[in-house]
Amino acid sequence: MSTDTSPAATEPFGYNVPVVYEKLRSMILEGGIAPGKVTSQSELSSLVSASRTPVREALRMLQNEGLVVLSANRRVRIADTSVEELEGLQVMRVMLEGAAVRHTVPRLLREELAQLEGLLAQMEDYLQDRDFERHEIPHRAFHRLLVSRATETELRSISTLYDHMIRYRKMNAAVEDSDDYRVRLAEHRAIADAARLGDASAAAFALVGHYLRTVNAVVADISPGYVPERLLIASQLVAPGLDWSPDAGPLISEH
Repeated sequence: MSTDTSPAATEPFGYNVPVVYEKLRSMILEGGIAPGKVTSQSELSSLVSASRTPVREALRMLQNEGLVVLSANRRVRIADTSVEELEGLQVMRVMLEGAAVRHTVPRLLREELAQLEGLLAQMEDYLQDRDFERHEIPHRAFHRLLVSRATETELRSISTLYDHMIRYRKMNAAVEDSDDYRVRLAEHRAIADAARLGDASAAAFALVGHYLRTVNAVVADISPGYVPERLLIASQLVAPGLDWSPDAGPLISEH
């Protein structure tokens, strides 16, 4: 008979499953638990100060999301990161967000366009100060507003894909902590300008170019020479004529 009377052990079943899920998910996405690490339910329970029941349920949710792999012996492996997985994430983002941007841009209100400008100003301030944590708030809001007319199902998928990309931005200095913030701001400025003009095609084109450059930078750092062929195919479907260069510099297009 168990004699554990800690608060975590005496909580009702499921009471803190969402809390445990968010804690573990954040640790995985932010790099607090390394990709590929093999651990146990017991170790994770101690890590988040919770009993095994909510940890077990949270792990099932994380497995469905593709962030962990569970074994029959209660071993847990944190999902690996790879250039192929990165490419797959961006393929889905390009297809989902490209369609959502084309649908949303013509429907943005004047107030929402002004909001995009305000978010850009915040992003610039934080990037100049290298405050990437605070930059993440207006950055997420900027991208969310551009797809705001999508369905709730689409928005959930877009949000999940955005979160999964955090793992790659955090692990890659070429993207997260480089001197290219002016390029990043220029790419977001191009998207906002196209939205202000109501040009859905140009907005999608600029968005896809931005995502391609992000992959460029990561690929150049962790897998030089890798060509993301699937992403190039997806990009041509959403933004025909978009050019791609194998170096990590900004994309240049004649669009």
